[in-house]
Amino acid sequence: MVTDGTYTAVIDRIEDGHAVLLIEEAGKDVDELVLHESKLPFEMREANLVVHIVLEGGTVTSVKADREATDERMEDAQSRFDRLAQRPPESKEP
Repeated sequence: MVTDGTYTAVIDRIEDGHAVLLIEEAGKDVDELVLHESKLPFEMREANLVVHIVLEGGTVTSVKADREATDERMEDAQSRFDRLAQRPPESKEP
């Protein structure tokens, strides 16, 4: 469980009125946090959005979207997918 502080998180999914955030530390998922979607501004209710959250007393007191980080991650993921989707060169056997 994460302690009070500021964290980067990704909104993994929104289902049944709740947003599931994957909290990161040093680039790795370390915890999961479930928030009622009403705690997020309407424009932030989307999967894969990178956010910065502040926890105080075990409660989320601030959530800010990081659109630039979200775009970078999406571009990186698309680039990896594109590389994996390419056919390997045909080998020329004698």
